[in-house]
Amino acid sequence: MWAAAAVLTFLLLQVQTAGTQEPPPNFSVLLPAQLWHPSTPRACVLISYLKDPAQLTVELQTSAKKQTIFRASGSLQELFHCFQFQVPPPAGGSEEVAVVSLRAQGSSYQFKARKTVLIRRKDSKTIIQTDKPTYKAGQTVNVRIVNLDENFRSSTDKLPLVQLQDPDGNQIGQWFNVLPQHGIVDLSFSLSIKPALGTYTFIAGNARHTFTVEASELEKFLVVFQLPPVVSLSDKSFQFNVCAWYTYGKPVQGLVKISVCHRYYRNAWYGEGPKEDSCQNITGKMEGRGSFLAVADMETLKADINNYLLSLEVQATVQEDDTGFVVHTSGNSRLSYTLSRVMFEGVDIYYQSRLPYRGKMKLTGPDDSPLNGQILHLTVRRENQVLLNETYETDNTGTASFILDTDSWGQEHIELEGWYKIEEPVMEEGKYTLYHEAAQHTVIPMFTSSSSVLQIQPLEGELPCGQDQQLTVDYIIDPKDMETSASHLAIAYFVMAKGGIVEEGQKTVEKDALRGSLTITLNIASHMAPQVRVLVYATFPNRKAMADSTLLQISKCFTNEVTLEFSVPKVFSGSKLDLQLQAAPGSLCAVCAVDHNIQLMRPEDELTTESLYNLFSEWYQGGHPSKVQEPDPCMEPGSQGRQPTIWIPSWYQRDPDINSLFKDAGLKIITNVAIIKPVDCSVPPQMPLYMGSSDQESSQYSHRQEQTLFADTWLWSLHSIGSTGNESVPVTVPDTITDWEASMFCIADIGFGLSPAKRLRAFKPFAVELTLLPSMVRGESFPVKVTVSNNLFNCIKVHVSLVDSPDFQVSLCPKCSYTRCLCADDSTTFSWNITAMILGEMNLTVSTEALSTRQICSGQETVVPDQGRTDTLIKTILVRPEGVSVEKTHSSLLCLKGTFEESVPLEVPDYVVEGSSRAYISVFGDILGPTLHNLDRLIQMPVGGGEQNTMAFVTVIYMLQYLEKTHQLTDEIKTQAYKYLISGYQQQLTYKHNDGSYSAFGKRDGGGNIRLTASVMKSFVQAVSYIPIDQQTIKDSMRWLRDQQLPSGCFPDERKGSVDDGKSLTAYVVVTLLEMGISTSDGMVSTALSCLMASARNLTSLHTHVLLAYACSLTGDVDTRAFLMELIDQQAIQSDGQLHWEYNTRSAENEGYWAQPFSFDEELTSYVLLAVLSDPDLERIDIGRASAIVRWLTRQQNAYGTYSSTQDTMVALQAVTKYAALTFTEDGEVAVTVTSAHSFQTTFHVDNRNRLLLQQASLTEIPGSYEVRANGTGCVLVQVTQRYNVPPPMSNATFSLSLSIEPQDCANSTGLLFLTIHVRYNGNCNASNMAVIEVGMLSGYSPGDDMEQVLLRGPSVKMVEIKDAAVSIYLDKLDCVPHSYPLPMTRKILVGNLQPALVKVYNYCQPENNAVMEYSALC
Repeated sequence: MWAAAAVLTFLLLQVQTAGTQEPPPNFSVLLPAQLWHPSTPRACVLISYLKDPAQLTVELQTSAKKQTIFRASGSLQELFHCFQFQVPPPAGGSEEVAVVSLRAQGSSYQFKARKTVLIRRKDSKTIIQTDKPTYKAGQTVNVRIVNLDENFRSSTDKLPLVQLQDPDGNQIGQWFNVLPQHGIVDLSFSLSIKPALGTYTFIAGNARHTFTVEASELEKFLVVFQLPPVVSLSDKSFQFNVCAWYTYGKPVQGLVKISVCHRYYRNAWYGEGPKEDSCQNITGKMEGRGSFLAVADMETLKADINNYLLSLEVQATVQEDDTGFVVHTSGNSRLSYTLSRVMFEGVDIYYQSRLPYRGKMKLTGPDDSPLNGQILHLTVRRENQVLLNETYETDNTGTASFILDTDSWGQEHIELEGWYKIEEPVMEEGKYTLYHEAAQHTVIPMFTSSSSVLQIQPLEGELPCGQDQQLTVDYIIDPKDMETSASHLAIAYFVMAKGGIVEEGQKTVEKDALRGSLTITLNIASHMAPQVRVLVYATFPNRKAMADSTLLQISKCFTNEVTLEFSVPKVFSGSKLDLQLQAAPGSLCAVCAVDHNIQLMRPEDELTTESLYNLFSEWYQGGHPSKVQEPDPCMEPGSQGRQPTIWIPSWYQRDPDINSLFKDAGLKIITNVAIIKPVDCSVPPQMPLYMGSSDQESSQYSHRQEQTLFADTWLWSLHSIGSTGNESVPVTVPDTITDWEASMFCIADIGFGLSPAKRLRAFKPFAVELTLLPSMVRGESFPVKVTVSNNLFNCIKVHVSLVDSPDFQVSLCPKCSYTRCLCADDSTTFSWNITAMILGEMNLTVSTEALSTRQICSGQETVVPDQGRTDTLIKTILVRPEGVSVEKTHSSLLCLKGTFEESVPLEVPDYVVEGSSRAYISVFGDILGPTLHNLDRLIQMPVGGGEQNTMAFVTVIYMLQYLEKTHQLTDEIKTQAYKYLISGYQQQLTYKHNDGSYSAFGKRDGGGNIRLTASVMKSFVQAVSYIPIDQQTIKDSMRWLRDQQLPSGCFPDERKGSVDDGKSLTAYVVVTLLEMGISTSDGMVSTALSCLMASARNLTSLHTHVLLAYACSLTGDVDTRAFLMELIDQQAIQSDGQLHWEYNTRSAENEGYWAQPFSFDEELTSYVLLAVLSDPDLERIDIGRASAIVRWLTRQQNAYGTYSSTQDTMVALQAVTKYAALTFTEDGEVAVTVTSAHSFQTTFHVDNRNRLLLQQASLTEIPGSYEVRANGTGCVLVQVTQRYNVPPPMSNATFSLSLSIEPQDCANSTGLLFLTIHVRYNGNCNASNMAVIEVGMLSGYSPGDDMEQVLLRGPSVKMVEIKDAAVSIYLDKLDCVPHSYPLPMTRKILVGNLQPALVKVYNYCQPENNAVMEYSALC
């Protein structure tokens, strides 16, 4: 009777026996070589031929403790027992080498053994899935995160941190302590409107997942190659297809241009040779199915010359008929000098005498495709002796199986060679040599101490989950191995999966059955996937053994069986249908459906069964970890014989024996049975050649299709599965023509599941596409093109009409037909010439109908579709007036206790463009109303620079701070503001240098900018309360800023913006640091203050006075502040209850009611307001004086709540929000009535309930005069905005601007236009500050493909922004030397009566300094 308690491992053997007693029994203990904590692995004990009572103990010892994992005692003859035990945690972190000790004792013997095992801490794997691999600016990135263990069970623990990094490694998103929902984390992130392009990375724990952000726009159609991945150098030519399809699956008709190139490279081995690429150009027309068959000539490409790369580059351009729209693609094919290749498959590295040896040979061609029906040769050699020559014919898979008799192999190393053809290679100088590649494989005899053998018959292919499999084991028993008293032989089997024993059992063979077979039944389940190793093992009374093992491939399956189906496989676009989900009850399922074209971009990013199993590949490897490898006895000190003097690779093991079978299975075995082959250390080991079928050619050339198609996401949702295991989800298909691909993974208590992908085709019987200009100028005429494509297999007759409208005129076309036949895959284009009659947005409505008719089309009857017989398409085009747009805003802050009246004159100059005048009045109950309503368009100038972005970023922060302090912050505003801040943060990091500084154009500048770096630092510190900010970015900026400080404590003069000397910049930095909360005791702040105070009473710059006064307000330096404020007050300008300061004595142009100051004056006055409101003695803050300043600042606001430039906007909004928070009151009610001299009258009512509401009315009497009358108690902001167009003014006071245009000769015009801008600075200084050139596009023209690259090579150009209708060129400066900037343009649509477009250059910090000219195409 045996009493058992727990189990574990083993190491080194020691057996002691007494006198002539009976020999000890056979002891074997098996357990995994690698143990995972926490887990309860299985270990097994086998004892046989026991004749006396015995005790057995197994202990596991770590550095922390020793524990008994198994103890047994008894007297039965045999014991086969498997058990589980707890794995202790590894000491010191992730892993530890532990010792397993085995002690067995009987009356006449004592057995001891020790072996090492590796204990490792379990580490779950993290899946990060995004809805798409590639995104565009402004899109939302959806991401899911799941933690799984090796059995695909999810964790519900919080994720401590999830991070998102941009291409430069900046942390732009972070989520802390994220709690999964039933094991799934579901997050999203919005990209900025101009994000950094490149690869972004999500990080969760040790997992990373990347996606890319690209600049490419959505292509109208997709172009792909059907290229052979490999081309043989023996071919005279090769064929390939270029295919073009619209995103809804229809073929494209057009012109195709192809270039096939063989690239030269200098190969020192082959000598100089030719030095030019060898290319072949091919042109043609796309066929009806949207494809073109191309044939490339190998001789023309010099394919076999060895001074060329072993690849061919192929580029193609498809130009669509009618529209001329162009799409590019590229790909490559590898060149192979291998004519054929033979590979061995399914062959073991060892054989057992008297048992057959099985294997396969596979034959492939140069392109790796299988060759069937061919004769393969197999040669078997022992040393130099040929034992066998045999031929085999390949089947449909190119494979030939063989079974070899091993009786004559004589326990020697055997060489197998598989070959197809033996031909003498033709050697030509300067050319690659072509040959047939053979396979070689070395087979080593398996050492067994007995003459008996076991062999498992292999099972072919992947074994499906949920089915029993019968495994046959053949045996031959030598009678000499059996004891006369033994009645039977016990054969144990072990099934290993994921590094552990998952099944075990024992079969018995009667003593007289010396040859036969036995069957093992395996219950294949998901926990065995992706592979199991089955090992059979038996010992004999003479302490000899026999064994065998085999590796079985299991289909990769999951415990949670998940399926997703659409209720129909094909549906009309825009229809409703059901998504049918099936999973284990209680599952939470994550559904994703995207346009199938997305798979063409990065298919490797798909969440697949294969990718999930690859996460745990280390669990399937078998073998022993390197730290617990059993040493080679010949490498041990004191071993007999000479130590080997040759290097032995770490993967090499000596001739296989039974011990190596256990090692391959990932098991350690402690036994007193002879399972290890004796080694003669004086004989160096032989290095066998395994497989001999590796590809000897370069594999660097992969077959890749470059795609620029961006597909959208349809479904990204979570669904709970009820008790039935089924759920039906109603969904609406987007109104697009495409194939949607949907997949789903589910998590339940029983585990994880992944559905196969399912495709849904969304279709319409015909597709209608309307080609329009994005905008046009009034008076121009242009063609409206409508392309109709038939998606049916039958012919249809369609009628297309452009719905009449008074907004435009249609040119008569008596010969035009708008009814046509379309058969399968046909498309046709209809066209109208129209001229706009209005200004503003103009709608075009196109109606298409499939007609019911008996007319025969192309010999076929026409059909009328059941669904989608008609289709109506409405698109909008913007009609712009001629000339330059002028916008004027008059803002009045009215704080009432009674009645206020004001006259509003609306006048336009005599030269105004007819019909362009419009005006409106807006009323807000809050001084910051205009800014709050325009957070998404904070600045009307181009938004590409770091300073502009900082302005928008801090404005949102100021608004949030104000609304929080006044208790007006709603969830809706907070959510929207969060999106703006996240976007702004991403954008700001694109202007960051590696040293932590920032500049207007980032790394395109020579270095960082002190003023901007300080501004960005402050904005990030303020934003921490609202969004995640990477603190390291702030530390890096602070370190850089300290490095810029001069020994005097001041900062060097940068001469940027309104900062006029080093003292002003130093004062600005000090103010910024103090606003960040940096103490005056900080070294950088204190030394900067010392530098400023040393000359405080000698400063002459009003700007520096104001900044220093504000700094003194923040530090509490009352005396210096009082001195400076007295100087500042002496220069105040007071009129009409308003107070402001001017930067210099220049006067702004006086336009009465609409007068506008210089932009620097707004910044200067705003800093004074901040100094007034920051008086250290709060009771002395002069609100009346502050109100007079605010009235002036409010008067300068534009219609969007901002000011003339970015610098003054940042400071003014900071000051005004500070004032608004101090003076906020919920009391008050005001009525504002607006009347005209004629019949116009409207009234706005403002109270605390609608104070943030925009109330607006159009003023239609222009020219005219309006009266504004406000009555009540409280404050309101009244804005009157007037817009009109005028001809370009002829002023070159600040900038000289001239234009030149080519071609001048229209005889051979190709639609290309080259505009060259000549500009120089005429101002008082040597050079301007940052300048911007804005170029409006002529209607029908678009920027040339290389325009950005051409312009970036121009003098002082830092950045180029290209949009549909305009190009903005950012210049670091302009000086008095004339500079030229060429702009290539391409005509896309021919426009009649083409109107001129405008070119404008202006000083970014002082936009009132500008020059404007117009240009037009001569042809």
